[in-house]
Parts: sequence; structure tokens; C-alpha cells
Amino acid sequence: MNLLDFAKQLPEECSEQEFVDLLKQVIDLGAIQKLSRKERDALFDAVQYLTDFVLFVREAKGEVEMREGAPMIDYRGPFIPNILTRPDEMPLDHAVLQNFGIGEADKYFGSEETD
Repeated sequence: MNLLDFAKQLPEECSEQEFVDLLKQVIDLGAIQKLSRKERDALFDAVQYLTDFVLFVREAKGEVEMREGAPMIDYRGPFIPNILTRPDEMPLDHAVLQNFGIGEADKYFGSEETD
């Protein structure tokens, strides 16, 4: 499977586990930590380029929602508490290397489930 297939097959409503399972059909997420720094840098460059290009396409097609003057981009994947998203007072949690972010949002934002 490639990323375009992923985009076409990802259900409108899916669990974090379903998201990760489908993405694992595109890339071996566990292998990323085994890459050399140079290889991880190259992968990051490719993924960042894709992020920027897809965002540009969304903007060009009028698909970016603005809230209070700021663009809001929906995201359906698991929360990854990295150096840019993790609160300063929270330590790095290496469990993400095994759980790929599944359930991590609950630790930071609480459960979305209601009684």
C-alpha cells in the first residue's frame, strides 16, 4: 500500500488503533527508530514536504477552516507528545516507541468518552 491508498482507505471514523494499523501497511513504524540519524533526517524532510504540499493543496482548494483568524487543521491520528507538542513539565515517555501514540492523548487531555 502507498500513502494515496492509505488516504483512500482510511475510514471517516476510525480508532487510533485502526489508524496506526492501516499506516503500518504503508511503513514499518518500528523500523524508523532503527534508521541512522541521516536516514531519519531524510525521512523527516520527505514527510515535512508532504505535509507542506498537502496543506498548500487544501488552501488552494479552499479547504482550510479559519477560527479567530488562525487556520485550523483537523487531525485524526494518535497524539504524539514530541518536543513540539508535549507540555514543558512533562517528561519524555519512551512508551510511544512501542504504542505509536495510541492512548497518549488521554494522558494529556483526558478521555473523550462521556458518561
